[in-house]
Amino acid sequence: MRTQVAIVGAGPSGLLLSQILAKHGVESVIVENRSQDYVLARIRAGVIEHGAVDVLTDYGVGERLHREGMRHDGVYLQWPGERRRIDFVESCGHSVWVYGQTEITKDLIATREADGQQIFWSVSDTAIVGADTDSPRVTFVDADGNAQSIEADYVAGCDGFHGVSRPTIPESVRSVRERIYPYAWLGILAEVAPSTDELIYALHPDGFAMHSMRSESVSRLYLQVEPDDDIANWSDDRIWDGLSTRMALDGWSLQSGPTLEKSITPMRSFVSAPLRWGRLFLAGDASHIVPPTGAKGLNLAIADVKRLGSALAAKYADGSDELLDRYSDDALERVWQSTHFSWWMTSMLHMPPPADPDRDFLLQMQLTQLKHVTTSKAAATMLAENYTGSVLPYP
Repeated sequence: MRTQVAIVGAGPSGLLLSQILAKHGVESVIVENRSQDYVLARIRAGVIEHGAVDVLTDYGVGERLHREGMRHDGVYLQWPGERRRIDFVESCGHSVWVYGQTEITKDLIATREADGQQIFWSVSDTAIVGADTDSPRVTFVDADGNAQSIEADYVAGCDGFHGVSRPTIPESVRSVRERIYPYAWLGILAEVAPSTDELIYALHPDGFAMHSMRSESVSRLYLQVEPDDDIANWSDDRIWDGLSTRMALDGWSLQSGPTLEKSITPMRSFVSAPLRWGRLFLAGDASHIVPPTGAKGLNLAIADVKRLGSALAAKYADGSDELLDRYSDDALERVWQSTHFSWWMTSMLHMPPPADPDRDFLLQMQLTQLKHVTTSKAAATMLAENYTGSVLPYP
């Protein structure tokens, strides 16, 4: 096969990149090692920055988001006995939308298939060959067991943290900076109407808790747990008891309901640079991971592929390499900004491990920070600008 851009990975970043390229008349082929059913079943982040919403809308995949998504103009920060609101619109003039990553993936797949996009699902043995030459190739075995090869001008690695794209770049070229956090998130999807009108981030001596939502009838909630904990240790009753305790507030009650899904996710900050090697470009989780506290993972992926799609479009339109040459450095500026914000939110809201000798001291620092953020206009604006993505414009 021959195409202009070979895309490895059919998650939101790979699918959106193909959509952006198609709008600019650039051909692409996508390969994905998972089945379409698996990709559509993955439950992921659901808070979308205003700039990411604009990108999805501009490229023709925002109609259902605007119809079914929920716009949020603020967020609640809570600690024992207190719950205070940060008003995003008042602080920075922007909002966020709650719309599940699964729904974005559905919209993208439907749009790409309607346009005749070639996607190979359930492939194996994927490899990127000759990325540092003028003739890169993606080789794989398709779902029928046939060996395939895609010749391309460029390869986009959108295959996530565990994909083949990042390891294709030699270790001598890559620099990796990482932090493993001493806690994890236990997340549940519950068939119950949200007990709040906006997201709640709660600090409690027992650990962090969060109340989010996916729709008017489905809620998404999280508890801080030990990173080596087992989901089998957490019955539904224990989960709801933990959530009720950590988010307790006079005059407010948490509504419980049937649990549809539950899992434990370790937390890490990870950045691998550069995002380019020869004709291979990385985007999204293939090059960077952030803890979910700041709701940045999906938004960073959207910003990456918007930047990469525009750079490739410019190359094919007028032959200019300028945006492609700047891609890695420009993308990393936003990556590190979001990595810092995610680290800051995580540190402010999660209890240190019980064995930490400075635990009580750190708790007092966290409480002081929360009070400052919710009473200082400047501090509230800093949080709002970062949370809504306004601190750096989308490319």
